[in-house]
This record gives sequence, C-alpha cells and structure tokens, in this order.
Amino acid sequence: MTFFILIFLTGISTFGQSVEEARLLLNKAKTKKDSCLYYAAYLNQSTNPVVKGYGAMMLFLEADNVFNPFSKLHFFNSGKAILDSCIQQHPGLLELRLLRYAVQNEIPSILGYDNRNEDKKILLQSIHLIEKKDEYLYKRIKETVYEN
Repeated sequence: MTFFILIFLTGISTFGQSVEEARLLLNKAKTKKDSCLYYAAYLNQSTNPVVKGYGAMMLFLEADNVFNPFSKLHFFNSGKAILDSCIQQHPGLLELRLLRYAVQNEIPSILGYDNRNEDKKILLQSIHLIEKKDEYLYKRIKETVYEN
C-alpha cells in the first residue's frame, strides 16, 4: 500500500506545485481533515520554499486533528522544523513570515514558539512592496497582522 502511495505522489509531483495550489489545498485541508498528511507529503516535495511552508502548515493542522498528545507534539515539531528552515534559508519571503505569524497566534504559549514580534515588524515594514504584486498575500497580511 505504501509503495502505491509513493508512486502516486511521485506521479502527481511531476505537475509541480504552485503557491496558488498550496493556498487552495490549505483551505481544503481545513474542512477535509483526513487529507492533511497527504497534502503535507505532496507539498513538501516542492523546491519552492513557500510551497514547503504550506506543507508545514498541513502538519500543524494534523497536530490539531490528532488526539494523542505525543502525536500532536510530533506533528507540531515537524511543521515547526520545516517552516523555520524555510524562513532561515529565505528570510525575505513574506508569505513564510505570515504563515509562521498565523500559527503562533493560534498555539498555546507553553510551546515556546514565538517569533511574532519579529515577523509582525517585517510584515508591516514590507507590506507596501507587495500591494500590487500579490493581492491575495496583501489582503491576508492586512487581515492577519492588523487584527492581532
């Protein structure tokens, strides 16, 4: 069964993952909770750091979906490692900063994962640069950052 899934995922990945597709899959995964791991595996094959960031978001959603606390922590730490690695390698990508900011606003502070001040500062200083280039991202930054 695992072999079939790997072949299937490899076949899908030849079409490539776009940021727009990753955004759509994240919205789907919020309502179709059993698809998070599938989408995470698919998106994390990408060489695009923003798409990988969305793969990390799928792991955060999976952490929220599972009952076992050890599984929750495992998926949370996996998502955190991927997202932080992408941001470390590409610190200027605003969408990655937005994803991390959004996650950190939703998780308990006891997890000790908080870069919100840094991310908020970067997002607010740079939002004007993307206003005309990416309307979706511009709108999401305004909704997420100004609301918190």
